[in-house]
Amino acid sequence: MNPLEIIPPELISKILADLNARDLCNVALTSKGFYSAVSDPFLWKTTRISKKTAIERGVPSLMEIPRFRNHRDLDFSRLWCLPKVWNSLFLGILNSQTLKSLDISSPENLEYVDFPLCAEALASVRSLNISNTKLAGKKFIDILEKITQKNITKELCLTKTDLTEVPLETFKDLLGSLEFCDLNNACLNREQLCWLMKARDGKCRVAFRCESGDIHDTLSVCDDVIVSEIIPGMFSRLSTLVWKLVDFSGIPPDRWVTILRSMWDGLENLSIEGMGLELGNVPGDIIAESFSKRKELSLSGIDLSADQWTTLLNKMTSHTKKLSLRMINLSGVNTEVLVKAFANTRSLELNYVHLSTEQWNILFQRSFPRIPALAVINVNLSEIMECSLIPSVRRVEELNLASTYLNIDQQTTILNTIRTNRSLKYLNLAGINLSEVGSELLANTVAEVTRVNLAATKLQAKQVVSLMSRILGSSRLRELDLGGVNIGQVPSRILAIALSRLRCVDLCNCMLGREQLKEFCSQVQDGFSALESVSFSRNLLLLNPVEVRKLGSHVYINLH
Repeated sequence: MNPLEIIPPELISKILADLNARDLCNVALTSKGFYSAVSDPFLWKTTRISKKTAIERGVPSLMEIPRFRNHRDLDFSRLWCLPKVWNSLFLGILNSQTLKSLDISSPENLEYVDFPLCAEALASVRSLNISNTKLAGKKFIDILEKITQKNITKELCLTKTDLTEVPLETFKDLLGSLEFCDLNNACLNREQLCWLMKARDGKCRVAFRCESGDIHDTLSVCDDVIVSEIIPGMFSRLSTLVWKLVDFSGIPPDRWVTILRSMWDGLENLSIEGMGLELGNVPGDIIAESFSKRKELSLSGIDLSADQWTTLLNKMTSHTKKLSLRMINLSGVNTEVLVKAFANTRSLELNYVHLSTEQWNILFQRSFPRIPALAVINVNLSEIMECSLIPSVRRVEELNLASTYLNIDQQTTILNTIRTNRSLKYLNLAGINLSEVGSELLANTVAEVTRVNLAATKLQAKQVVSLMSRILGSSRLRELDLGGVNIGQVPSRILAIALSRLRCVDLCNCMLGREQLKEFCSQVQDGFSALESVSFSRNLLLLNPVEVRKLGSHVYINLH
């Protein structure tokens, strides 16, 4: 009997929603009925559209495909293509009726496009990321003016962008037309920065990164703008703030009280990092009242007593979705307080955080299983019981255990448990010695995860060969970091085909041989390849600069 005739359509959609894109395609091939069921746009709304597919089909035609009807965003980040292809993409974006979000960050070969067409296209989407475009001068100013003029774009990302040549009035008008603007690591001139911190009005939420030497008036954050000049504005006008200084010791306790009390409720995301963050003399209730209101909170190197930490963690509610703690001692805090505070978060990072073995065991058993994105890094977990790790590993969606000194029994337990977790999308085991793990277990586990980091894991030749051979079969793996892993013993052909099936790969300091590089470049240029980005060590240019230069015409290359 046909299951489509006896199972309700909504139940079929719920079952199919658990499948990835490749499995959905396989189901669609079984029958006309399943093809119709699989074509439901609901099942494809979060599927990433390949850049090559968008280029080949054209943006308007792509959006007319029934299964992509609910897609509203395109990712062209780190894209290299000829100017005529860029122009074709911009024309398609301009003619698309459904596109709402566009990412063209870190593009290549963009300086030769038709800029009036480019400006019209970029200004036609609601959410736009043009960070690190390396555009400057009048052409870039014209793009920003067009965005202001059309007043369609409401969310704009300008990270790693030089805005110093943009006139102040253009800068004001731009922010006045937006609802959110990301200026992290953007270069601003004095007038722009002072206006942003002191005289800005309107409803635009701004993300900003303040990074400098220390708090004393002798050092500045932007040319001749003194750090202490802009402190009040940072906490009363920004929605996202990354405050990273070398030394905070110049801030007395009474100034900290003023700063903490001046933080408005609109400051959603706060990150403070640096030395000299000694808040022991600041009342714990003031610290708790200020920090607990943030949706995302990142604290690094902050010195608080156990009582102050207890007050802060007790104050935290489900309002804080993302919490990151680095260089923190929490061993004096009651474990129950930690369990309740951490369990409310959706993303938790504990980096160089000191806890007792008993505390780690309890947190892994009772608190961490509720957190979708978990990162416990740069701590020694070798004494943690294997059974304590299983509940968290079984349920987590993103798992980062880099540099945690896991022993072989823990490694085996984690990898076996991961194979039962179909929700895991990201795995980071960088810095852990995995040389004793079974080759087949490692390869099969990695192949079931979308993004994996195995940098500096001391893999043996047979493990790497097994992994590359496994990628040649059915695999969910799309992004792989092998930085610092010796891959020189892998047969050139197997390595080339395996890497070409990935989307992003890091091969820094991988002992890549001349023949391997030649075969890899040939596969990407002349054979089938889904690769979009590859990272190499800069000294690889000495091995074969011609091949690497040719490869740059097909994929985005990062040189480290």
